[in-house]
Amino acid sequence: MRILITLSMFLTIVFCTPYPLQAQNTENASERPAFGGFGHFNLNQHGADFRALPGTPSCCPLYESGSGTGFSFGLLYELPLAERLRLALRAAYVDHSGELETEEAMLVSGPDGPVAGTIRHSIDASIASFGLEPLLGYQLWKELSLWAGFHAGSVLTRTYEQQEELVEPADMGTFENGLRIRNLQDGDIPDASSLHAALLAGLSYSLPLNDAGTLSLVPEVFYSYAVTDVVTDLDWRAHALRAGLAIKYAPLPSKEEELPPPPLEVVPETPRKPSITATVYAKAVTHGGREYDIATIVVEEISEVKQRPLLNYLFFEDGSSALEERYRRLASDQTDAFTLNDLHHDQTLDMYYHILNIIGKRLREYPASILRIVGCNSNTGVERGDRDLSRDRAETVKDYLVSVWNIDGDRLDVTARDLPSTPSSNSEKEGICENRRVELYSDTWEILAPLTTKDIRRIATPPIVRFYPRVHAEKHVYDWLLPVKQDGADVVIFNDHGIPPSSIEWEIASDQKRVPQQPGEISFILHASDEVGTAAVSKKGVLPVEVVTLKDKRARQVVDDMEIREYSLILFDFDKSTLDEQNRRIVSDIKNEIAKATEVTITGYTDRVGDVLHNDRLSRERAHSAARGLGKEDARISGLGESVELHDNDVPEGRFYSRTVDITARIPLR
Repeated sequence: MRILITLSMFLTIVFCTPYPLQAQNTENASERPAFGGFGHFNLNQHGADFRALPGTPSCCPLYESGSGTGFSFGLLYELPLAERLRLALRAAYVDHSGELETEEAMLVSGPDGPVAGTIRHSIDASIASFGLEPLLGYQLWKELSLWAGFHAGSVLTRTYEQQEELVEPADMGTFENGLRIRNLQDGDIPDASSLHAALLAGLSYSLPLNDAGTLSLVPEVFYSYAVTDVVTDLDWRAHALRAGLAIKYAPLPSKEEELPPPPLEVVPETPRKPSITATVYAKAVTHGGREYDIATIVVEEISEVKQRPLLNYLFFEDGSSALEERYRRLASDQTDAFTLNDLHHDQTLDMYYHILNIIGKRLREYPASILRIVGCNSNTGVERGDRDLSRDRAETVKDYLVSVWNIDGDRLDVTARDLPSTPSSNSEKEGICENRRVELYSDTWEILAPLTTKDIRRIATPPIVRFYPRVHAEKHVYDWLLPVKQDGADVVIFNDHGIPPSSIEWEIASDQKRVPQQPGEISFILHASDEVGTAAVSKKGVLPVEVVTLKDKRARQVVDDMEIREYSLILFDFDKSTLDEQNRRIVSDIKNEIAKATEVTITGYTDRVGDVLHNDRLSRERAHSAARGLGKEDARISGLGESVELHDNDVPEGRFYSRTVDITARIPLR
């Protein structure tokens, strides 16, 4: 508290001193070291997912969020690294305090019978840490800078007060203890973490306070995203929005007496090419980020089954009935060679863009089936009430199936309407786009059933190879190229203009179609050239590759092999987490297939429409709904909300496919 009072007095003195705010000599202030202090006001945001603190009696159904306020203050030192780039180190005291609160509805006995009541569950936590905050700053424009770094500190204060209070009705009712408050607890937070770590990002704006440009007042705002939990093994994190001021002093360098340079003898130079050199080396990286030297890249083949839902909608541009370019088209002589298993390694949306080819092939396989094609419009703007447009859209789909897949037109029932039967909201532009569609239905389940494919997944160890390219040139570097090859063929290519980045990561298995499939060597060479055309080539690097095939494992009778099965659920109604009839059927089939699974992971997602915290909770509810349907409450269940954009949310199909739950099961093969 004394430090905070002293800092406040210092800021008051600076504000009241009549320095001119337009400094005359500040152009080099960002190129000098600086030191000073800072003070922030914190708006703390707590995110949680637990019922009770360890060993503490509680009847709370679930704590999910909370808030509070506090202060941060400390000392800072900054050092310029390059033009526009600065390194800062801060020693900071941070107050993370906040109150978690949940209200629970219940019935309270009254003189005339039960009445509605409300219990407020609360945990008021006092949490503070002291630690270091390394930051990297980039000068965006004049005095405006962007900062990023982290806070790592030791938790100094970790106490709490808990209570459950009957707040409604206010004039009647008590708990079993005869009071309106129960489970009153306080003291140190049980099993509290001793370390608080958080990612930091923020902006600052420097205001010079004197002519020399040595003293600056810096308003700044930071967001602190916690990566450690308040309590070990509990989902409870304390984030914060911090805003305040910093005072920075950047002294001028001492000036030495400059002597006039001696006259230079002009000697004609022989023109020469500017020098440029290139080097590159590689390191192995684990998923946790640990680096080590590469001995061999081991690629193991594992049997993989994927089941992905088929979205039965096709979307159109405003006022148009033409099929969008992103939908894959075949020529009629290509249909016989089209196989569904060829889509196994495609991304989900790439698979979906073959929807008409998938349905065309299935209509051939089930010649007695009927497909209902329903054309719709957004019923807004130029499309309002235009059922002719809706019918034209449906006819476009029908024409493709007839002309390319040779499906009898009598099996394709075309109808038209305005809005779809279950429309998206026309109050949002995304909803309007989603309503401009054609819907496909069939009484034959197999026509629109999820697409199940089986192939080989190749898992690489290490999962990531990190290249370190270096180019030293007298002139500006114009471009660079880093091809990674096996047997002379390109595996992956990295290239760009300008200086190469400090490191380049190759996630080997990110594209299953390009994972090395044969043993041997992978080579890599860095090429670079400068602005006048002088080129440089590094020495060749080599990475040995070993491939463990399914055939090899069968021959060696490997007993701990496994099969990976991946499933997705789709068509959750907007803002809903309950399983509809189609998803219940899919879940029932999955339940039988993964009965012997040793590990099941269930992850829920949402699109980006709506509040972030609400979407986070909705994604967890969807994951738990799937777990209950599978009878797998012991699975690894999580919800990522919109924090991970699963698919491109700029297109309607990407938003629909993001309202999903992914299920991964590892099934042992004996």
